[in-house]
Amino acid sequence: MTDPELDDLFTDAADREVVELLSSARPATPPLDPHFRNYLRTQLMAEARKTLPRRERAPWFSWRLPSPPLAMAAVAAGFLIVLGFEIALLQRGGSQAPVAADIHLVNGKSNVATIEPIKIPFSGPVDKAAVEVQIQIEPATDYTTRWDGNTLVIVPRHPLAANTNYTVKLKPVATPQPNQPAPSAQPQVVVHFVTAPPPTPPVVAPTYNSQNLVWSGDSPITEPGAVGQASWTPDGEILVTRPVSTGQAQGAQGSASASGGQPSSSATGTDIWLMSPKGSFLQKLASGGRYPAAAPAGGLFAFWQMSGNRGTLLYGALDGSGGDPVALATIDGAPDRAPVWLGKDRVAYLDAGRLRVVDLHGAQVQLASTVNVSGSLAGSPDGTLIAAETLSGSSIYDAGSGKVSKPLPQGATGFSWSSSNDLAFVIEQPGNPQLRLLAHDQTASTQVYAAPVNRSWTDLSWSPDGHAVLFASRPASAAPGEFSRTYLINADGQGGPVLFGGDGAEYAAPRWSPSGTMVLFSRADEGSGISKLWVANVTVQPSALDRAENSALAEVDTFMQARLKGDLTAAQAELDANGLAKYQSGAMSLASPSGQHYARRYVVSVQLISAGKFLVGLRLVLADTANRETSYVDEHLTVIAQGPKFVIDDIVQAPAVQLGKGPTVVSVQVQANKPGPLVLVQFDSDLDPSTITSASVFVRDDSGQVRSETPTYDRTTHLVTLSVKLKPGNTYRLVVTTSVTDINGHTVAQQFESPIQPAQAGGG
Repeated sequence: MTDPELDDLFTDAADREVVELLSSARPATPPLDPHFRNYLRTQLMAEARKTLPRRERAPWFSWRLPSPPLAMAAVAAGFLIVLGFEIALLQRGGSQAPVAADIHLVNGKSNVATIEPIKIPFSGPVDKAAVEVQIQIEPATDYTTRWDGNTLVIVPRHPLAANTNYTVKLKPVATPQPNQPAPSAQPQVVVHFVTAPPPTPPVVAPTYNSQNLVWSGDSPITEPGAVGQASWTPDGEILVTRPVSTGQAQGAQGSASASGGQPSSSATGTDIWLMSPKGSFLQKLASGGRYPAAAPAGGLFAFWQMSGNRGTLLYGALDGSGGDPVALATIDGAPDRAPVWLGKDRVAYLDAGRLRVVDLHGAQVQLASTVNVSGSLAGSPDGTLIAAETLSGSSIYDAGSGKVSKPLPQGATGFSWSSSNDLAFVIEQPGNPQLRLLAHDQTASTQVYAAPVNRSWTDLSWSPDGHAVLFASRPASAAPGEFSRTYLINADGQGGPVLFGGDGAEYAAPRWSPSGTMVLFSRADEGSGISKLWVANVTVQPSALDRAENSALAEVDTFMQARLKGDLTAAQAELDANGLAKYQSGAMSLASPSGQHYARRYVVSVQLISAGKFLVGLRLVLADTANRETSYVDEHLTVIAQGPKFVIDDIVQAPAVQLGKGPTVVSVQVQANKPGPLVLVQFDSDLDPSTITSASVFVRDDSGQVRSETPTYDRTTHLVTLSVKLKPGNTYRLVVTTSVTDINGHTVAQQFESPIQPAQAGGG
């Protein structure tokens, strides 16, 4: 659209730019008042002329720049016109202003947590369904979505992989408004971020006992009363009940799938949510649910739901997939506790106090005898045993038959099973409270510690390795102002209880995380007195091997810092004679390829070969001149102790691998286990489980013979596990073929191989 008056007023190049921008804009829909546009233009032109001093027009061939005041006035006039048109559009139903996505919260970050949602706020209302359908995530990631107002919350169904560069693409689409043209197409929004590296796995598994454990601070993760029941899931997320509120119902709706289906909030009191250890609500799993419990494996959870005066037992998937929760059983009245998982395929529950067991098809397991439970109830992780407190006494029952397997001492309660099927419990006898342990291979329990008189011990929680127990303690008849404190005690009772956390602070209902690095507990808010959730961080003091491993990795870091800076002289100084000879022979290069640079690096594997000798797998990610990651090179560095320090003795460089859309191995770990070691292979993508076979992922020896059994795949952690038969001192190779495929059908870009070297005798 042309306007002679604008052309006459703005003649210089700087002024014309404003005019051209205005002329190229989409014209507004004619307002309801036919004279409004002319009136508005007249008023705005009059205001614009007032801001401009009289002057001679510059000839068309003049190269003289306008004076600063004049340029400022022209720009001011332009903004007035734009502002006037925006006001008219808002008031008279003109064309829609585009919406923008704010990506600064995550874009370009290099330490994004793996168990946190991806949040993208928009500047205004958007067509949520249209935005959701366009979301693309690479590497392949299964996800769900929800909206907090105008903020899109993308929740990966499983924790993201560490050390991984993710790309999220979407398009903002404004919400159509009545009597207005359709919103114009917006450019695609692209978000790049890299997830944080995980702690380096120790070459020897840590021992969680009172001598090694170090409390390193705690912090609240919820507001007072924000959640009710809370428990860990096997992959380190938190399963909670959340009171239903108007704000929650309107602003934090869960989506059943990536396409945007939104289950409605329940009016029955609480919903069941998945929460991160930082307190972010990830996704709603069930409406109107109570007493949730996660299965020890398999990615499932069970819970209760009330309908009138009847309770229904249901189960569903922790990642929100698989459709609506499935009903297993119903009872008269309201349940008073969470269901108890027996392995990953059966659930125990109480029906008017009677113990019942049901499988995931809803079929009742016929127990040989009636067990009426009056107190504590707990199932072993392998699903074979049930510890139950009854009016006639406490016993361990066979989960398949209901027959008594082992009797327990009179008064036994507060049962807690370890990962090794050892049972810890409390005997509440007047004047003689005790903490006792029944080992899985024993018939009689042993006393771990005799509690002081008039103390109550509750909430027993085992460490992941089964070496220690956390428990809460408080006076049996607590006076106002007294609260629970938490203690740690070794399973053998050595050293007695050790106070956990800060002195004088409340630590109630402690629950050890599956990783062993966090403890979930509750504490009353100082102001309101209402309980809120806290997380305490714990570490294990390093062993001599841990310290050697850390020194070897520090040497690798020094070596790599010199290479990244291009200081090849300093890099060569970190090589011993063998490593230097290999470099000088031309068998390897310390510099990045021409036209590329090392964008980042991370450790893929660490293996103990022998005393003072480690094999470190290092990945160097290459980027082009525009800083786009294009490929990676894997190096395997042999690091040996030489006098007081470590040096690089050997480097083996693998061919460069071009980055594509397919899955990539991001870590390899060899883990000690009985009867044989395990090889753990971590991917960056959600994989197609049908492509994980003994022909696609395996370990072979130097002769080519396969030394691994059929692999297993855990979709919640992107982890493939191989049981292997290895001889110390021999060399093997992990092989991942190009037949491994992600959920989007993309294959591994290039066959991946990594050396596996079991520690020689005396190495550990």
